[in-house]
Amino acid sequence: MLDMRCAAKYRDGMGIQQQLGSTAPKPNGVQRIVHKFAGSRVGGAALSKIAPPLDKLASRASGGRATSTQLLTGLPIMMLTTTGAKTGRARTCPVLGIPFGEDYGLQSGNFGVTSVPSWVHNLRANARATIEYGGTSIDVIARDASEEEADEILGAGAALFPGLANYGRRADRRLDVFVLRAADT
Repeated sequence: MLDMRCAAKYRDGMGIQQQLGSTAPKPNGVQRIVHKFAGSRVGGAALSKIAPPLDKLASRASGGRATSTQLLTGLPIMMLTTTGAKTGRARTCPVLGIPFGEDYGLQSGNFGVTSVPSWVHNLRANARATIEYGGTSIDVIARDASEEEADEILGAGAALFPGLANYGRRADRRLDVFVLRAADT
C-alpha cells in the first residue's frame, strides 16, 4: 500500500520506476560470475529452489529494502504480491523488474523451468498487484504485453541479465510477458 505521506507524488503521473527509485547498475566482477551461474542449466535449476525463499527472508529482514538475489546480482529484484487465483489469498514472490518506458515489464522465465510461475495465473485472474522495491511499495495493474512490447521487454531483460535468454530456450514454452503500471490512487 502507498505511504500516505508520499501519496501526492504518486498522483503526479510519475512512472513506477521513478516512484520506486530503482536502478540496475552495471554488474561488478562477482556479480558477473553469479549471472553466468544463474544463467546455466545447473544454476537455474538450483536457484529456482533456493532463491525465492531466501529473497522472501531477506526482504522481510531488510524491511523490503533488499533481496538476496538483488545483493548477489545487482539486478532490480522486486517482491510482487498478487491475489491467488484459486485461494484469493495474498501471494508474494520475487521477480526481475525489467525497465520498460517509465514502468516495468515482467517475464515468466522461471529460471528456465518448464512450468509457468503461479504469479502469471494470479495476474490473469486479478490484474491488481503490489510491488515492493527498496522499502517502497506501490499498487500496480498488470496487463499482457503486446508482441512488440514483449520483444522489447525480453530484449531489455537479456541486456540486464544475459542468462534470461537461456531461460526462454530451456523452458521450451512461450514466455508470458506483462507490463506493470501504477494503479490510479
